[in-house]
Amino acid sequence: MKTVNQMIMLVKEASGLSKDKEIEDLLGIRPMGLASLKKENRVGSFLKFLVPFCEKENISIDEFLKDNFKEVDDLINTAELEETEDMLNRELMLAQKEIITLLKENALLKEQVSLGKRRPSAKKKSS
Repeated sequence: MKTVNQMIMLVKEASGLSKDKEIEDLLGIRPMGLASLKKENRVGSFLKFLVPFCEKENISIDEFLKDNFKEVDDLINTAELEETEDMLNRELMLAQKEIITLLKENALLKEQVSLGKRRPSAKKKSS
């Protein structure tokens, strides 16, 4: 059986829509409900929305449940890979920014230590 995410990709393909918000509106799912269904892979809950869509569009529900449609699976895998790549690129950019910040802080600390070594030490007054 397909995952919720895979079934959503099929709904997008069948409907010509591309955004999750559009699919939520189409299927009558509350805002951000699709994200929850995908995250927890709640197939049973998703089917409550999918079955009426299939009936309305005269599409066999089997197309959404069977896991033997190679072309569609390839599209889904490509989309999932692109999403993963985008996420990893965002994380990489954040990590690079953090490294730059740490390098700047390190340079400032080195400069402060260097300045501290250059200052003449205060001599104790002898009585």
